[in-house]
Amino acid sequence: MNYDDTLDHSKYDSYRILQQQVVVDTDHVPASGGIPADRNQIHPPAIPTNRMQSAFSGNDEAILNDMTQLNNELVNTQRLLVKQNDEITKLNKELNAVNADLKLFTHVASHDLKEPIRMVTGFMGLIKTTYGPSLDKKANSYIDFALDGGMRMERMITDLLELTHIARNLHQKEMADMNLLLDDAIQNVSTLVAETAARIDITTPLPVLPVYKSSISRLFQNLLSNAIKFRKEDQLPVICVSAAEGDKEWTFYIRDNGIGIPKENFENIFELFSRLHTEEKIDGTGIGLSVCKKAAENHGGRIWVDSEEGIFTQFSFTIPKPALPKNQSRTER
Repeated sequence: MNYDDTLDHSKYDSYRILQQQVVVDTDHVPASGGIPADRNQIHPPAIPTNRMQSAFSGNDEAILNDMTQLNNELVNTQRLLVKQNDEITKLNKELNAVNADLKLFTHVASHDLKEPIRMVTGFMGLIKTTYGPSLDKKANSYIDFALDGGMRMERMITDLLELTHIARNLHQKEMADMNLLLDDAIQNVSTLVAETAARIDITTPLPVLPVYKSSISRLFQNLLSNAIKFRKEDQLPVICVSAAEGDKEWTFYIRDNGIGIPKENFENIFELFSRLHTEEKIDGTGIGLSVCKKAAENHGGRIWVDSEEGIFTQFSFTIPKPALPKNQSRTER
């Protein structure tokens, strides 16, 4: 069999027709001949669509139609992306406006709302000091109620400010030694530790991770403070802090030997203003664990609790590992 017998002559003839229609502009060919150094100087004339289509077989025309359809879909997709980009830009502007309003609220709450509360508690304290001895027991109890309510309101405002601060104050993450952040948190609860003779054991080394340092320090502080506050009356509080490395994240554990948490409250304790005990029994505003949840989520992690009433409580939270360079696995470090 000759090689020429194997050719699809109809397609070959179509190719020859197109080839004959492609003419190089000889005005731009160098005098020395050959292909111009600048390939852009080659100007094949446009081939009319009807002539091009006539040169193709039925299958080729189908392919051409498919390519035209794909091109139209690409154009429509580009238009959709432009529209979505405009919508994102609009939403970003609205978000910036909301953040500006939130910043204004924070300023008002930290100054204008606290000031009258301080005035009320200040004057009530002055009345108790000056006139307390001459008042009966009921009148003094009323003054104590007013002072206690004012101080709780001020603490609540302070905790709400801390929550809004953690929610919006997200600057560049920094590589931080988690051991040092834990040390800062322990220092912040040192008075409570001394008053209760609490023991804090760090049972494993902690890693260095990219974090918002003040946010993680507050997370540790709130969990340590809760572990001490919710202690048993007949047992000194012992708190164990540890960490374990996973494939994509580190998990941190804060375990205590306190009174425990009922299983049905494992989820709602992270809600804002959620309290399991009355103010008279255990001091608090019900905001601390909401701050912890927000801090963990801001790092792309999560937080949860395991507990058995009367035995232990363990809070766990995760922080993702830093991203590795491309083409490098974690086992290659």
